[in-house]
Amino acid sequence: MSGPTDASIDVLVHGATGFTGRRAAARLMVQRPPGLRIALAGRSEAKLSALSGRLGGLPWLTADATDAPSVERAVREARVVVNCAGPFSLYGDAVVDACVKHGVHYVDITGETSWARRLIDRHDERARAAGTRIVPFCGFDSVPADLGVLALAREAARRGEELREVLGVYRIRGGLNGGTWATVMHLSGSEGSHVLGDPYLMVPGVEVDPAERARQRDPHEPVREPVTGKWCPPFFMGSINRRVVQRSALLHAERGRDAAAYGAEFRYSEHQSAGGGSRTKANFSTAAAGAAERVLAFRAGRALARLFGPKPGEGPSERVIENGFSRLDLYADLTGGGRLHHRTEIDGDPGNAATVLSLTEAALCLIEQGPELGLGVPGTGGVLTPALAFGECLERRLVDTGKWRAEWHTLPS
Repeated sequence: MSGPTDASIDVLVHGATGFTGRRAAARLMVQRPPGLRIALAGRSEAKLSALSGRLGGLPWLTADATDAPSVERAVREARVVVNCAGPFSLYGDAVVDACVKHGVHYVDITGETSWARRLIDRHDERARAAGTRIVPFCGFDSVPADLGVLALAREAARRGEELREVLGVYRIRGGLNGGTWATVMHLSGSEGSHVLGDPYLMVPGVEVDPAERARQRDPHEPVREPVTGKWCPPFFMGSINRRVVQRSALLHAERGRDAAAYGAEFRYSEHQSAGGGSRTKANFSTAAAGAAERVLAFRAGRALARLFGPKPGEGPSERVIENGFSRLDLYADLTGGGRLHHRTEIDGDPGNAATVLSLTEAALCLIEQGPELGLGVPGTGGVLTPALAFGECLERRLVDTGKWRAEWHTLPS
């Protein structure tokens, strides 16, 4: 058993009454193996009680993220904490602090790389020594990218080569929930937004020469997709996923379990299919995204955006969620001249259905496949990425749901 041996809860869903938290708790109820003990946590007793009633009387605990003792009382009862309460830079510290203190494994759906860096600085060494896995980015940020690139790195290793450069191209359709919107608003006005340009934000202590640091900067221009020839602007979440994938790449030889070859020259970038694929439309999309970012940097711009965005606890309709989809095409150049193509297709809205799917399967992976993962072994924990924490185990679980499809092909050199 991982985590505290006297834990009375297997999976604690924190932030359970929010839009994503409600959906995560409901999915765990449906997918749970026999005997799995699930509990809810949040700050509103009334909302927790109502949600518990809708989910068959699940136990619940009051845990206010601004009241560290209440959070610790809830967390120390669990083996795994699933945290859905963001923005995480405002409400996540007490939860992770308690998990590290009590040896409880942790997953969340943050896309806040500056906050994750704070977790690395504060907790990585202690969690690693104890074998406690703290795994942010277990939603659509950044499981498809992180696991997809890992699959390519494994295939490169089987061929006796290494990854040199990988281009990701996203195609997505879906909606936005209030929690994600609140995080966007918070990051747009926080000091954390000013450090996101550091390509090595998530790998502190790594020495890099200036030329390589410049080469690793985020893309600001459209690129042409290798197979279709369409022009694609930079992906709006690319800076998040790049830093997660890069942490996986730089730490894999040290911490990874899968045989994978990222390569010393490895570089990853992300773009998105938009506007029919012409250079003109791709340029327009790139300029529009830059303009929106500049507007949100001002308080007045964020105030206006809040009027039109979803409120906390709100999200898209079930129809929008069910009809959504995402596809990530990864094009890899290998050091020996080979070229690979990996595709991930996911049913449902990316920020809601895909996020809940990957988050809950990550939690169940920790519960059901502890021996395969080597959970609790000193030296195997830390503030990890999905690829480092779960490797091939999580990919198999996701594919087995039938809603996540992954395949790769060899491309002409």
